Amino acid sequence: MILKLINRTLITLLIMALFLFLPIGTLNWPSAWIFLFLQGSFEVSIACWLAKYDPELLKERRSFVIQRGQKKWDKVVMILFSILQITWLPFVAFDVAYSQGNLVPVFVKVVAAILIITGFYIFYLVFRENSYASPVVKIQKAREHKIVTTGPYRYVRHPMYSGSILYFIGIPLLLGSWYGLLFTFFLSILLIIRSRLEEKALVEEFSDPYIEYAKRVPFRFIPFVY
Repeated sequence: MILKLINRTLITLLIMALFLFLPIGTLNWPSAWIFLFLQGSFEVSIACWLAKYDPELLKERRSFVIQRGQKKWDKVVMILFSILQITWLPFVAFDVAYSQGNLVPVFVKVVAAILIITGFYIFYLVFRENSYASPVVKIQKAREHKIVTTGPYRYVRHPMYSGSILYFIGIPLLLGSWYGLLFTFFLSILLIIRSRLEEKALVEEFSDPYIEYAKRVPFRFIPFVY
């Protein structure tokens, strides 16, 4: 099992490396290697942790972004999301190669790495508390889907999205691309739209319990802000 998880992660990293290094035309890109190291370290460690403590969630997280039982609107959102993610890294690589990527100061890159690591830590907290954290919006009735209100869910209703936004901000800045933040903006907008539609689905399914939870925790992504 562990070997299979590592192999799958290596394949993912290889694809990401191709998206980065082919457009820029060189392997001499330290920021890209740091990003791949952070990404690979998290994916292997969280996969091993889930394999031990929550194999059902690991199975969900490894599933395709289009699934049976998924909300129709979420299929559209995830297709758009996937397109943006696939084109993001090559765009950043071209920007670094042909634009002003070298103007991103080192201290900004350090902060960006911290944002990425913080995002990863929030993902871990979400997985630790929420066994229903599927990559798609669907009600998992077979697994007796419940509302999770503990851990990071005490502060925001969508902590996974909070971590994602930090991750999305950190990637282009670590790699050295200011223009890459355009993708961060559009990905964040998709998360906002998705969160609103997702909450409608949760209200339809759980009714008063989710409405009461939303009253207790009024913030979606950022405590005291949004």
